Amino acid sequence: MRDHTVSTMNSHWVLLLAACFAVSVHSQTVPAPAVATPLLYQRPNNSDCVASTSSSTNYFPLQFQIAGASATEEDRVNVTVAQDFTVQYMDTYKVVTNLYVNETYILYQCGTTPPTIDLVPAGSKFFEIPLTSVTVLDDTPYAYLDALNAIDRVYSTSSYTVAPCGQLQVACGQVAPMSTDLLDAETLNTQILPFVDGIITTSGNASIAQLFAFSAPSDPGALNRAEWLKFMGLFFNMDDSANRIFSEINSSYYSKSASYKAAVVEAPKTVAWINRATLALYGANAFEVSYAPYKVQYTQDAGGQVMSEAALGNMTDVLPSPVTNNTLWFTWDAMDVGLTGGFATEADAIAAFHSFLQTVDIVIDESYIYDPTLYSMETFYMTYNITGGVAAANATFPFLRNAAVFREDGWNSNSSVAGIGSDWFEGALVRPDLVLSDVARALNSSAVPGNYTHKWIRNIAEGEAPVIQSALGCLTPATGISVVASSPTGAPSEGFSSAAPSPSEAVSSAFAAAPSPAGANPKLATIVDGNTTTMVSCPATAAVDAPTICPFVQPCRGAAPATLTNSTGGCQYTPCTAAS
Repeated sequence: MRDHTVSTMNSHWVLLLAACFAVSVHSQTVPAPAVATPLLYQRPNNSDCVASTSSSTNYFPLQFQIAGASATEEDRVNVTVAQDFTVQYMDTYKVVTNLYVNETYILYQCGTTPPTIDLVPAGSKFFEIPLTSVTVLDDTPYAYLDALNAIDRVYSTSSYTVAPCGQLQVACGQVAPMSTDLLDAETLNTQILPFVDGIITTSGNASIAQLFAFSAPSDPGALNRAEWLKFMGLFFNMDDSANRIFSEINSSYYSKSASYKAAVVEAPKTVAWINRATLALYGANAFEVSYAPYKVQYTQDAGGQVMSEAALGNMTDVLPSPVTNNTLWFTWDAMDVGLTGGFATEADAIAAFHSFLQTVDIVIDESYIYDPTLYSMETFYMTYNITGGVAAANATFPFLRNAAVFREDGWNSNSSVAGIGSDWFEGALVRPDLVLSDVARALNSSAVPGNYTHKWIRNIAEGEAPVIQSALGCLTPATGISVVASSPTGAPSEGFSSAAPSPSEAVSSAFAAAPSPAGANPKLATIVDGNTTTMVSCPATAAVDAPTICPFVQPCRGAAPATLTNSTGGCQYTPCTAAS
C-alpha cells in the first residue's frame, strides 16, 4: 500500500480492507501436501535365503570370507591394500565399515534374524543379503558389479554408464535417479524404494537406510581402488569370488610392473599429469599438475618418474589446489577461491607453467571436454597456451618432440541424455593391471607386445581417436539379448520389421525414460551406433526377475560340506556347522 497513491478515501479503504483480507487468508495454516508412505521393496522368493537357522550354524566360514593380510582384532579381517573399509564376520551377519564416510552396514543372511541394535555400532544400517535389486547412482560401482557378474541384480544405473550392458539398461528405461532426487521424499518413496533393496552411490547419506556408500574412487592407490571388489562382493555373498578376482588382478599388476621396470635401459622418463582448471568448473583459472597417489603409482610402476611434488610446490607462486587433493596450481585467480598468493598475471602463470613443462618427457592431459572426439592437438595447444607454431613448440617442449601427448579418454560410452561417459572413471578402477600397460606403452612402446591395443590412454600426438562403444556390445550369447531389426541410421521406419515398432515408438537411447512405478520394462530399445540403428529386446529388470546367487561353492573345513549348486531348481543349501 505504501507504494501506491489512491485518489479518494473510499478507494483507499476498499484497497486496505482487500489487502487485510488477503493477508488473513494467506496467513492461515495450509497443510503441506502429504508425502506418500513408502511401499518398501518386497524380496522375491528366489532361494537366496536359508530355510532354517541354528545357533550352531556359521553361514560365513573362514574360506568364504574376504582375504586379508592379518587380523588385528578378534574376528576382524584386514583387506590387503585398501585403506577405507573393514569387515568383521559373525555367524549370521557381517559388520562392514566404510571408514571414508564413517558408516557401518550390518549385512545379515536372508532367512536369519538380524542382530539387535545393542550388538552392533550405533547408527548402523541393516541390509538383508544377498541384495537382489539395486540402483546405481554413479557409473563407477557398475564396473565392480560387472566384474562380479552381478549386473542382473541392477534395477537401474547411471546414464553415464560406459559398460555396454549398462548402456542397454539405460536405453531400456532403467535409468537411475540423480543424487538430488534422493532429497525429494515423494520421489524416493514412490519411484525408488518400492523397487530396490540397495541404493549405491559414491558418497554417504546417513538418513536413507537403503543407501550404502561405495568409496573406491577415494581410496588413494591403484590397487586400493581395485580391492573394493571385495567390499561390493560382501553385499552379494560373493566374498570368495571377489577374493579370486582381486588376487588375479593383483598378481597380474606386479608381474607386469616387474617386466616394465626391467625394460627401462636409460634414465626413467618424466611424466606430468596436467589439467586446465577453469572458472566454471573450479571457481578459478589455473594450470594444474596432479600428484594423486594412484597416478604416481602407475607412473613409477610402469618404469617412469614424476618431478618431486615438494620441489614443484616450492616453486615461487605455485599453490596447493583448494579443490583437489595432491594437486598443485599455477593460478592467477587465487583470491577467487580464498587463496593467498599465486601469480600476479595470467602471463606470469603461463610462463612458469611452460618452464615446468620443459622438463617433461610425456604429458597426460586430463582437461575436460564434453565430446572427446573433438579434442585434437590444436585443442591441446589452445588449452595450454602453446603458441608460435609447431616447429617452435617442438624445439621448446620435449614431450612435443617425442610426440608424447596422451589423454585418458580412449574408451567412452555412446551419447546419452547426460552426455558421453568416460570409462576412466568406471572400468579403469577395476583393472589397474590393464591401466598399467597403457601407461607403460606411453613410456616405452617396446615394453608392451607389438600387437598391444591400448584402452584408456590414447596418444593424440599420433592421431589416436577415442573409441565410442554402444549398447550393442551387450548382445552376446551369454546375455541372450537378441536383435529385433536393424537399419541404416536415418532410413524410414519401413526398414524395420512390421512386427516391431518404429524407432520413434520404442525407447530411444538418447531419450531414455525412467522406470515405470510398476517396475515394468519396455520390450524393445533403439540403439543408434554410428551409421546403424538397431532395435533390440530388453532384459528383465532386477525387481521383476531377480536371479539366484549361490555364494558358497567350496567345502567347509573338515568333512561337513557347505555347498550351493545353481541349477534350474535354484540353490540347494547345506550350511557349515560350528564344529566343521
